[in-house]
Amino acid sequence: MQAQDYPMSKWAIGLRLAEIPDEKIVSSINKGDILHLHVLRPTWHFISSDDVYWMLQLSAPKIKTSLKSRHKELGLTESLITKTTGIIEKT
Repeated sequence: MQAQDYPMSKWAIGLRLAEIPDEKIVSSINKGDILHLHVLRPTWHFISSDDVYWMLQLSAPKIKTSLKSRHKELGLTESLITKTTGIIEKT
């Protein structure tokens, strides 16, 4: 689900899973069972960690294409993105 505002997004999860207390939702986010990332477009979403790989594989090409002009504005070259991706992966 789209999750731009963290407190309201957490509330949205709670509405869909009414029997689960807030502490369980926070714990699931902190453990990485629920992920908060850009998956469908450059906005925040909550998704299940079980779904992250297929969703990113499906959505990444379109997101990457849509970001090309913004990357150019910011001076983010392919080599710089590759270098920083490696740093992030190692971290």
